[in-house]
Amino acid sequence: MQLVLARTGRERNGVGEEGRPELAAESPSLGNAGPRDGPGRREAPRQEDRPVESLLPELVGEEAPSLASGVAPPRLLDEELVNFRQEAVEVGHPGSGEDGEVVAAVVRAQGTKGREGDDDVADPVRRAEEEPHAVEDNRGMRAAVSVVFIVKDEADRLAPSLASVSWADEVLVADTGSTDGTQELAREAGARVETIPWEGYVATRNRAISLAANDWVLVLDADETVTAELAAEIREAVAGPDGADGFRMSRLSHLGSRPIRHGVWWPDRKLRLGRRSRGFRAEGGHVHEWIEVDGKVRDLSRPLLHHPYRDLADAVRKIVLYARLSALERFERGGRGNVLLLVLRPPLEFLRSYVLKRGFLDGRAGVAVALLHAWYYLLRAGFLLEATERAKLERA
Repeated sequence: MQLVLARTGRERNGVGEEGRPELAAESPSLGNAGPRDGPGRREAPRQEDRPVESLLPELVGEEAPSLASGVAPPRLLDEELVNFRQEAVEVGHPGSGEDGEVVAAVVRAQGTKGREGDDDVADPVRRAEEEPHAVEDNRGMRAAVSVVFIVKDEADRLAPSLASVSWADEVLVADTGSTDGTQELAREAGARVETIPWEGYVATRNRAISLAANDWVLVLDADETVTAELAAEIREAVAGPDGADGFRMSRLSHLGSRPIRHGVWWPDRKLRLGRRSRGFRAEGGHVHEWIEVDGKVRDLSRPLLHHPYRDLADAVRKIVLYARLSALERFERGGRGNVLLLVLRPPLEFLRSYVLKRGFLDGRAGVAVALLHAWYYLLRAGFLLEATERAKLERA
């Protein structure tokens, strides 16, 4: 590789014949740098004062290269053998002088082996041409984060979620069969879109996590958004995890536009950020999967924003679905329904959310949350009782 010097022959030595630049004559070597012996004379060089240039054949193991007239012989610079030569470059070249004049260059002598990384120093002109935007960064590598979504037909509310994680190194949207333009919306937002089959909450979540490009993964749903404060805390956490392999965060759920800071919806802490290399994965049954990691888990202070229901109709649909799946899961594990559970559990859950968890501090929204919570338990007990009675009829 070569390093083009900033000064041209004209700047250093003046102008030679016909205005052409020329290189400086050979500098005095170590051998003739001693004191003069009389007026205008130098003492004879000693054997131990041989010029360094004469050592080149011995060091390189080959004949010294022939040099053009006016070019200095090879020298030792920074433990590397280099020589000076002339090189004509075109006008406009990053290393050219004015009007394409000849400039001096430094090249490594043939037969020498440079240290690793010397190319970046020896020829910045060619490096600039090959990698015009290359910048050497000596700082520590920043931990990269992938954000992973599982979606289906979420075009009406996915955009705010994607915008809230634009800071991430990768945004992966795992789509399970959308037909409403969700995939196109995600691609336009700069996300990477992968189509995967629906295999249940746990298996589908794990498949999506496995597609992430980075070790640190943040798992989100389309109804969740990351605030600027939480994003800053996440970046700080992965940069210095302090031995942690996963991070929990609370979810601040909203009923309509009203944040719910009491009742059973708060603080609703979830492990959502973790390292794949430490077994970051989903576990669970038919519904309400949770995330696990094989290592230390710390809590973040900033909440994740959650908007679980678009409207009342959406709330009814989801509660019915989750209650039925939860009842099925309980039945498969040996649980059986009874009338007492159907009658007593729902009002107890209402009191727990509205009174014990101080849901009344959220006003009418707190009442609505407690009612939805109690209704879920009523439906789950009903579905479980139905499954129990059906099993009895099948055995009869």
